[in-house]
Amino acid sequence: MPDAVEQLTLEVLTQMRRADRRRFVLGIVGTPGAGKSTLAEQLAEKINGAVGETGFAVVLAMDGFHLPNAELDARGMRPRKGSPPSYDAKGFVELIRAAREQQADGEPIGVPAYCREIHEPVPDAFSIQPMCGLVIVEGQYLLLDEPPWADIKGLLDEAWYIDLDPETSMARTKARHERGGCTAEQAQRKIDGNDRPNARLIETTRPRADRIVTL
Repeated sequence: MPDAVEQLTLEVLTQMRRADRRRFVLGIVGTPGAGKSTLAEQLAEKINGAVGETGFAVVLAMDGFHLPNAELDARGMRPRKGSPPSYDAKGFVELIRAAREQQADGEPIGVPAYCREIHEPVPDAFSIQPMCGLVIVEGQYLLLDEPPWADIKGLLDEAWYIDLDPETSMARTKARHERGGCTAEQAQRKIDGNDRPNARLIETTRPRADRIVTL
């Protein structure tokens, strides 16, 4: 992946120069386990290093908009955590829009993040500062063509879809469940009952991407 990330970093910097505006918003989409978070974080690190400013590039992750577990339980949706209805999609769209429209003299924008230790979103985990030049939005459902998700595509300057074969995607997701404390059997039930159906839905959004990325 390092060589690929170097090349993709150069491509992002080129796209930003061509766009010739204060802030560029890049979306990274893919199935569970595709490497969205890893790629987004590596790109941000590389670009911050290239421009010499910490916080010039930031990652806005969809996982920060998981509904709290108490709300999922109240709705009977805990087994489908990670499916589209288990997110605050409206809040996610609004924050992407706010990040895109933030002015140079504006206030910092608080961003939630998902904590895998407590398995809950944490409000205002970090902030997007007005000097930020690149927001990398990463998540599974950025290209869904249904409201309110459908609004996201128009807020992105470019959307990348990470291509990964389904079995590798599910194997990585199962391993992550097991690292989170599930037995192999529990992890497989999550895969069959939730992750695989979600992945199939995400795969239908692939044609809406501006670029297919293979790592």
